Amino acid sequence: MDLYTIRKDRVSIDGVSIVLANDLGRSRTIHSLAKALAQFDGVTVIAAGPQGARLPEDVRARFRPPNALIECTCTEDVSLIDVVKQYDPEFLYMTRPQKERAGHPISTLCVDEQFLKEAPENLKVMHPLPIDSKYFNEITREALRDPRVICFQQSDSGIPVRMAILGLWLKGTSEAVPAL
Repeated sequence: MDLYTIRKDRVSIDGVSIVLANDLGRSRTIHSLAKALAQFDGVTVIAAGPQGARLPEDVRARFRPPNALIECTCTEDVSLIDVVKQYDPEFLYMTRPQKERAGHPISTLCVDEQFLKEAPENLKVMHPLPIDSKYFNEITREALRDPRVICFQQSDSGIPVRMAILGLWLKGTSEAVPAL
């Protein structure tokens, strides 16, 4: 549904630029999206996480020219908005920190009203949900009201994608899923 959401917003997934942010090492949604994006041409993925967060080697190894993988560490000196301003991506894909899988305290990056004031107008913010508003607040309630935050539309995209996959499965076909 993440690819479908991106595809609905643009003519093609080829050439898309996206920041994947937060728990790069443990987020299954980040790993699967990065692997899927690596199958397209001219894709730029900017992996931005707090200190120590990094995509696993098997994910990083999938990126070969003409695709690009840029890794950034967000610190006190380099914030997520700095990364977004530098690379000017079309999408920002936020995730919640996987505290239950970390085994130690972890820091998080956040999209709030101030972030959105500084972010480019064309930036779309995605999140696979749920948002952990109790502990991390990776997207604040106020930020969720901004029309550029499209996580609820992203969630809604799961319905037609699942219907298409189930339809193919129920028909017993081994054909590839048609282009979205």
